[in-house]
Amino acid sequence: MDEKPQSESLPITSLDYFQVRIVLLEGFNGDFDTAAPIIWQNIPEVIKVGAMREKDEPWKTVLLTLDIDTDAVRAEEIASNLRRDRHVENVELISETATIWSTDAFLQTEPEAQRRPKIFSDLALLFLVYDPVGINFYFNTDEYVPEVRTVLPRLDVVNTAAEIPGIIREEFIWWFGEDMARPIDRFERLGDKVSLLWASQ
Repeated sequence: MDEKPQSESLPITSLDYFQVRIVLLEGFNGDFDTAAPIIWQNIPEVIKVGAMREKDEPWKTVLLTLDIDTDAVRAEEIASNLRRDRHVENVELISETATIWSTDAFLQTEPEAQRRPKIFSDLALLFLVYDPVGINFYFNTDEYVPEVRTVLPRLDVVNTAAEIPGIIREEFIWWFGEDMARPIDRFERLGDKVSLLWASQ
């Protein structure tokens, strides 16, 4: 996912995580409900499911993003279990790193990012990897900058960590509408990670 920009750029923050690329033996129509069986449903570490295909080819490739707390041993165990499934042709475990660089455009244009580049960037990466409304297509680390812009001031006045998932979802409803801000458990999971990040400042 990451490509280092020009040499004078410095990393502000990075986030490591794993993805699992699965090639199914039989294609499906792009709707995960028709991928039979949905073999990743019972893997609690999966936080995002995406599909890929070549033009005019059937949908056969699925990309699972694992929770950032998933270590290498558990990620390999997940991949190994998937390789044994009779509906799977191939499984590849991918180690990813998402990085915000000091020359990224939003750090030059967003006042709050200029004032607090580290926490702003940390939130932008968490939102990107957990991708609660499915707009991360794996190449734009600034995808969630507008949402961070409105969430961050509300975190400044939060009373308890329990409020954070709801605050994040409220802001996403404002940006995208209630239909896109679902399921709620996506925001609870993201909110838990934001709570830990906020408490560690």
